[in-house]
Amino acid sequence: MASVILGLSISVGMFILGSGTAHAQTLYSIIFIVVLISMIVQGGLIPYLASKFRVPMRHLEQQP
Repeated sequence: MASVILGLSISVGMFILGSGTAHAQTLYSIIFIVVLISMIVQGGLIPYLASKFRVPMRHLEQQP
């Protein structure tokens, strides 16, 4: 679900680029940076908060 929201945010930013409005590149850059920071912070906090609130997490080994 989060990847859909992130993709949607970037897509909206691309519509801004295509609209030809003033400062479109700046607005797109701001959207991209906010989405990137949000993804890094939220993704990094999930394991920490899960352990803090004692939420059981499964660790699965990758299979080829």
